[in-house]
Amino acid sequence: MIIANRESFEDPAKRKAIEEIVTLLLGVMEARRQVLLSMNVPTGAMERIVGALPALKKPTVSRLHGIDYYSVQTVVHKSDVNTLIPCLKAAGAEDILEIPITKIVR
Repeated sequence: MIIANRESFEDPAKRKAIEEIVTLLLGVMEARRQVLLSMNVPTGAMERIVGALPALKKPTVSRLHGIDYYSVQTVVHKSDVNTLIPCLKAAGAEDILEIPITKIVR
């Protein structure tokens, strides 16, 4: 909850600034619970890996240049990472990175 002066909130410019600050604060609060996982996946393991991944919407998948691999990124809850990474590795994922997120703005 954000507390604002009623007169300030009625001023359109100040209201816009307050709403932007709220958006950024909510983004920081949500990001504290999540991390970005990035990994390289051979083509033969793609369906197993992507099928096992949670995501905000769907994992991001990009083909790697010159080899039969994909780069896969997804946002996951921090509480799931330590059980998820060994499963991903066993399913064929390589070069797994866990990256902190500072904001998730929806």
